[in-house]
Amino acid sequence: PYQHHPEVSWDNFIHQQPDWIKALLVQVEFYGSEDGDANLFEITTQHDKHGYLLAVSDGSVLFHNMSFGWVISTPDGVRLVGAAGPCNGRGNSLRAEGAGMLSVSLFLSILTKYFNMKSLTVVCIADNAELIRRCNAHKQYKEPYPNETLRSEFDVTEQIFKTQAEHNIKATFKWVKGHQDKKVQKQDLPLEAQLNIEADELAGAFQETYGTFRPLVHLLPSCPAMLAIRGISITSNYKKQLIRAYVEPAYIQYLQYRFEWSDSTIQMIAWKCLSLAIQRIRRDVLVTKVCNELLPTAATLYKRNYQNHDECILCHQCETIEHMLRCDSPTRIRWRIQFMCALRKRLEHLETEFSIGETLCTAISEWLETGIVDVHNYPPRFHAALNTQTTIGWRHFFSGRLSQEWLHLQKLARPTTEERQNDSYIWGASIVEVTLSQYIKLWELRNEQVHGKTAEQQERTRKSKLAVEVRKLDTWKNDSRPDDMCLFHANIEEFIDTSTATTLATYISSHRKAISHSVRKWAKSSHSWATSLLGWIQQNNGTEVVDRIHSRKRAQLLSANSKQQRVQMQSTGKQRSIVGFLSLLQN
Repeated sequence: PYQHHPEVSWDNFIHQQPDWIKALLVQVEFYGSEDGDANLFEITTQHDKHGYLLAVSDGSVLFHNMSFGWVISTPDGVRLVGAAGPCNGRGNSLRAEGAGMLSVSLFLSILTKYFNMKSLTVVCIADNAELIRRCNAHKQYKEPYPNETLRSEFDVTEQIFKTQAEHNIKATFKWVKGHQDKKVQKQDLPLEAQLNIEADELAGAFQETYGTFRPLVHLLPSCPAMLAIRGISITSNYKKQLIRAYVEPAYIQYLQYRFEWSDSTIQMIAWKCLSLAIQRIRRDVLVTKVCNELLPTAATLYKRNYQNHDECILCHQCETIEHMLRCDSPTRIRWRIQFMCALRKRLEHLETEFSIGETLCTAISEWLETGIVDVHNYPPRFHAALNTQTTIGWRHFFSGRLSQEWLHLQKLARPTTEERQNDSYIWGASIVEVTLSQYIKLWELRNEQVHGKTAEQQERTRKSKLAVEVRKLDTWKNDSRPDDMCLFHANIEEFIDTSTATTLATYISSHRKAISHSVRKWAKSSHSWATSLLGWIQQNNGTEVVDRIHSRKRAQLLSANSKQQRVQMQSTGKQRSIVGFLSLLQN
C-alpha cells in the first residue's frame, strides 16, 4: 500500500503504523503551524539552528489508569510540538513516565528517518529519577544482562534505548524536580521546570478525558514475550505476582470457609483499598495477624492450650477479638474515643461529604456500644452501604474489610471542582489505613496491660506464667520412671525463685518432651510393682551418690536430645543449590 509521508499527511501516516506506535502517537499537536498541520521541517530547522532540542516528558497515574504527556522545545523556549496519550498496564509511575519518553523518542526517530538526518541531538528530561538512572546506565552496554530483563517495566526502558540507538538519536538524560509551581509561579521557574509543568498538564488532561484501565500492554519489539495473568499484563514483581496468582484463590476460599462468606459477600469487599492500605503500614507480620484474626487473644491461647484461662485481664470476660474492641474498661473506652477522633479527622482531611462521614462514624459507634447496627435509624440513601457492611461484619471493618458501597457513595458525592484528586479507592484506602493503624495501637495497649509496659514488668509477668507450666511438669514426677528422676528438681519452688524467665523457658522446652516420654514409658511398664535399681541405690546409699547419678543421667538425656535435633535439622534443611551437584565446567 501507498506509504504516506509524515510531512504531507501526519494522520494518515500514523494510521499506517503498528498498533503500539499508533497508541503512543495518538494525540500530537504541532505548535509551529497556524492550521495545526504537521510542520516537521520547521522542527529540523530549529534543531540545526541550536544544535539540540529539549524533550520533556511526564506521566499521570490514578490507581491503574495511566497517561503521559511531552513537549519538545528549543533551548530558548520556543515550543514546537506537544503530545499526550494512554499507557497500558498496571498502574506504575515508572511505566507512565517511560511511555512518555518512548513516545517522544519515536517522534524524533520519524524525523531522522524521513528527513535523512545523520543524527539528532536531544536532552531528554523527566522527573522520575529511576527512569533517568536506567537510561544513563544503559549507555554503558548494548545488550541487556539476563537479570535486567526481569526488572520492572523492562520492555519500555529497553525500547527507549533501541529506538534511539537505531535512529542515531544522541540523547542525554536529565532529572528535573516535578510540580515546582506549587511554591513558585510558573513564569519565575527555569525553562526545564516550565516544560515539565506543561507535560504534566497534557498528561492530566488526557487522564481526565480518556483515563481508564487498559490491562493488556502492547508487545514491543524489545520484548516480544509478555506474562499475563487473568487478562492483566505483568510487567513487574514477577515472583510476587506468580505466587499471588497461585495462592490468592485458595486464600479467598479459606476466608469464605472460616467466616462463612458467600461469593457475593466476597465481591462486596473493597480489596483494592485493603491492598493499598497495607502497603502504607510497614508492619507485615502484625498486619497479617490483624487482617486474618490471628491475634493471640486469651480465648485463642486457651483454645490452643497455651494458657489455662480465656479471661480478659480487665473485666474477666472471655477475651475474643470482638470483646477486645468492645470491652467496657476505661482504657478501652478511651481508645474508642481516640479512634473515632482519628477517623473523623481523616474524613475531614479527605473532604468527605458530611452526611457520609457522619453516617459511617455513627454506625461504627453504635456497633461498638451495642454490637448491632439498626439500618432503619439512617436515611435510605445509606441502607445499601450499611446492609452490605453488616453482611461482611462490622468486626471485619477493623480488619480492613470495607464495603464497596461506601466507595460508591463517595464517588457520587465527590466535588467536581477540586485541586486534589480524590479517587474513591484512594479515599477508601485512607479509611482502612487509619482503622488498621488504630487497631494496632489497641493491640499494643492490650499487650502492655497483659504483659507489662517496662522490661521489669514484662519479665515478672512472663516468669509467673512460665512458673505455672514448670509446676505442672513437676506434678508428673510420681508418674515418671524412677530412673528419670534426674529430670526433676528436688525443690521446685526454690528452683523457680532463683531462676529467670529465660531459664524457666529453657527448662520447659528442653524437659517437656523427655518427661512426657518417661510418663508414657512408665505407664506401659509391666514392672511398676518392682523396686527400681535407682530406688535400691537410694535406700542403701547417701544423697550424694544419688545426686551424682541424677546429674550424669540428666546430662546424657539432654545430650542425646540435642544430637537428635541436630540430625533432624540436617536431614530436613533447605534444598541445596544445584551447583553443588552439577558443574558448568564439565563437557
